[in-house]
Amino acid sequence: YGNDRYQESVELIEHALKLEPEHKSAYNDLGRSLLALGKMERAEEAFKKAIAIDPFSPYAYNNLGRVCLSERRFEEGEKWFLKQIEIDPLDPYAHKNLGEMLVQRAEFARALPVLEKAAKITPKDADLFVNLGMAQMQLAQPAEAQESFKRAVELSPTPSTWYTIASYLALITKNLEIAREYAESAVAMVSAQLRNTRLETVKTDDLRQVGFLAVVWDTLGWVHFKRGDLRAAEKYLKAAWQLSQEGDMADHLGQLYERLGKLDLAKEYYAFSTIDTFPPHEGRKHLAALIGEAKMEGYVDSVRTRPGELRTYTVPAATGEGTADFFVSLAPGPRVVETRFISGEPKLKGLSEALKQVKFVLDFPSESDTRVIRRGILSCSEPPTVKTIPPKTGMGPAAQMPPAAARGSSCVFVLLETDTIQPF
Repeated sequence: YGNDRYQESVELIEHALKLEPEHKSAYNDLGRSLLALGKMERAEEAFKKAIAIDPFSPYAYNNLGRVCLSERRFEEGEKWFLKQIEIDPLDPYAHKNLGEMLVQRAEFARALPVLEKAAKITPKDADLFVNLGMAQMQLAQPAEAQESFKRAVELSPTPSTWYTIASYLALITKNLEIAREYAESAVAMVSAQLRNTRLETVKTDDLRQVGFLAVVWDTLGWVHFKRGDLRAAEKYLKAAWQLSQEGDMADHLGQLYERLGKLDLAKEYYAFSTIDTFPPHEGRKHLAALIGEAKMEGYVDSVRTRPGELRTYTVPAATGEGTADFFVSLAPGPRVVETRFISGEPKLKGLSEALKQVKFVLDFPSESDTRVIRRGILSCSEPPTVKTIPPKTGMGPAAQMPPAAARGSSCVFVLLETDTIQPF
C-alpha cells in the first residue's frame, strides 16, 4: 500500500483474512486499498465489516465517510465523520474531511469552525489550509483567506497546491493576479519534471504528470480568460484540450470562442464537452443557448466521433500486419523525440522510426523544452497483392499496380486518452 501497489495489497490482505477472519484492522486496510483502486462498493463493504468486528475502530468510520465524500453522498458521509469524532475527539483526519465535505456542499459557515479546529490538530496539512482559505474567502474574510493560502503554499510548494488555489480563485473571479502567479508556478514545475522523463524508465507517476499538465494548462488558460487576456487564454486552453480532450476543457474553449465571436468553433467545443464521460452541466447549457435545444441532439451526434478521429494518424510509408502498443515522446514543434515499443506484433517493432515522421497535433503554449508522453496503438494491414495487368496486343511489358508506399500507408496510430494510460 505504501508503494502504491494497491492490487497486490488487496491480494495479501485477503490472504491474511482467510487465515484470521476476525482480524481487527485487516478489513480497514483492505478497504483503504480498494478505495485507492476506485472500487467504492467493495471498499464500503470492507469498512462496514471492520466496524462490525470493532465498533470502536479508530479509522473505519472516517474511511467510510471518505467513500461517501468521493461519491458526493454528503449527508451519509457527515454521519460517519461525526461518529469518528465521537470516538476520538482529536482525530487528525475526520475533522479535516468533514470540513472539506462542508466546503464542497457550500456550507461555509459550518465548515469554518471545523477547519479551524482541524488546523490546530494538524497544523502542517497543506490541503486543510486550502479548504480553510476557500471557506474564509466565501465568508468575506479575504485577508484571512490569503494567509491560509500562503500557509498552504509554505507547507507544500507543489503544483497540486498551486493549481488547486489558482483554479478556485479563477472560479470565483477573485485575486486573479495571485491565481495567475500560482498557475504559472504549477505549469513551470510540471513542465520541468516532464522535461527529464525518458521512455526507457517511464513510470506511472510520469504518465499521471502528463494528464496533470493538461489540467494546469487549462487552469492557467482559464485564469487568463477571466483576466480578459484572450490571446494567452487560447494558447493554454487549446493545448490542454488537444492533450486531454476533457469535457471541462472543451467547455472553456467554447466560452472563449463564443466571446471572440467564432460561433462555429464555440458550438463544436460545447458539443465536445457534452460527449465526455463526465460531461460538465454548463457545456450542455451553453450549447443549448447557442443553437437551441431542438437542434442539440442532432448536432452532438454529428460530431460524436470527431475527438477520436483527431487522435488518429496515418503513419507515412509504413506497412505491415497486426497491432502493437508504442509510447511516443513529444517536444515543442511538435516533434517526436523518442519512441518505444511496448507490446504486440514483434514485426512491427521496426516501425519506431516511422512513427517519428507522424505530424502530431499539439500546440505547445510555450517553447520550454517539456516532454509530453503519449501511448498509442499502431494498427497495420497488408496492402493488396500487387497485380499484373496483362498487356494489350502491341503494347509493352505487363503493367503493375503502384507499390504500397506510393498508394499510401497501411498503418494508423491511435493515441489513447491520457486518463486511460498505464505504463505496461
